[in-house]
Amino acid sequence: MDDPGYAPLTQDRPDRPRAVLVCGPAGAGKSTHALALEHDGYVRLSFDEEAWRLGHRAHPLPAPVVADVHALLRTRLVALVEEGHDVVVDTSFWSRASRDSYRALLAPLGVTPVVHHLATPRDEVLRRLAARAGTGPHDVVVPPDRAQAYLDGFEPPTSDEGPVVVVRPAPSLRRREASSGRIMAHGTVDEREVTPVEHWTIATVAQQSPDFRRVLWTGKHSQLVIMTIPVGGEIGEEVHEDIDQILTFVSGTGKAIVSGQERNVAQGDLVVVPAGRTHNFVNTGENPLILYTVYGPPEHAEGAVHRTKEEADAAEEAGKDEPPTE
Repeated sequence: MDDPGYAPLTQDRPDRPRAVLVCGPAGAGKSTHALALEHDGYVRLSFDEEAWRLGHRAHPLPAPVVADVHALLRTRLVALVEEGHDVVVDTSFWSRASRDSYRALLAPLGVTPVVHHLATPRDEVLRRLAARAGTGPHDVVVPPDRAQAYLDGFEPPTSDEGPVVVVRPAPSLRRREASSGRIMAHGTVDEREVTPVEHWTIATVAQQSPDFRRVLWTGKHSQLVIMTIPVGGEIGEEVHEDIDQILTFVSGTGKAIVSGQERNVAQGDLVVVPAGRTHNFVNTGENPLILYTVYGPPEHAEGAVHRTKEEADAAEEAGKDEPPTE
């Protein structure tokens, strides 16, 4: 993160909740940055995830949809700040007017948001957008002409707006590993990019999520998911023929049913579900049953967010919750 010298990193009211507006064109890396702040305890609000949840899979979005999603984000932002939460809003904030509208929204609450501007080079943004495949809310395909228009129309934040922090992508770190690299047709070794360590305070992140299911991370061989089963609810009996699953319970009480055998579960318990076993998890307590689970290999679409079980079931039935194929 690069401080340009004209803005503080944090707000001038440390006794107040903090708000961060993540700003940049599509492909700049806003969601990755917002997720990092979520790991540090912020509650994350994502425009792309809300639009995806509403069934929108392509750019550009209709103006009424954009307005509806922003209205939802604004309502949640105010409620969270009033409850004392630190919040990061992940959307483009492509114009000064859009940023000013959120500043005006928070001003009566005594909170001055800090804009984090993702200053990713244009060629890198275009490269990332060209590689998108439409597998999830942070991988929506943007046509080349629309990508150019987004970049041309973007209004970078300036120091006279208020607190601004410029975030620049770190130089790529690459290494050659003949022992693990893929041998290419011309005989050279494929270069593997060294990515930053993924880190969560997992219990905190899980407890802050109101969603029935939220995919936090997806790799080639495994996937990390957090879940909140409401009072009286359940996951529903299911079986993953080729996927192992490990569930760790963060809070609440419930019942684990695996291959017909029942066990009570509570905070700190862990349950292993080998591939091919029928299983269900039921909330038997008076509070939400909160857990995180690791699938191996992935079971759900990358970045998927399902606010209710009904929404999750509908996505599965419609074929919109498929894991990445590679």
